[in-house]
Amino acid sequence: MGSQNFFSVVAKNIDVLVGPVIALVYPLYASIKAIETRSQTDDQQWLTYWVLYSLITLFELTFSKLLEWFPIWPAVCDMLVGTTIFQWSCLRL
Repeated sequence: MGSQNFFSVVAKNIDVLVGPVIALVYPLYASIKAIETRSQTDDQQWLTYWVLYSLITLFELTFSKLLEWFPIWPAVCDMLVGTTIFQWSCLRL
């Protein structure tokens, strides 16, 4: 009974759990790897990502009351960040 409630809560809040992992953990790891290489292309790519991430975060903080009216905004934001990371990862291969 207890584990069923736990999984139910996790399933209902999956965007809250997956969003930071997609938006922060992997880019942080990839940024560190990019800094360790001699190529400046990947450094510029991840610097661009962090600037865009900062702008999106500032936008969300500034217009949080307005964005509350769009319940799909967190999913859209996660999809944009996720597809950007996926495309950049595929281009590096």
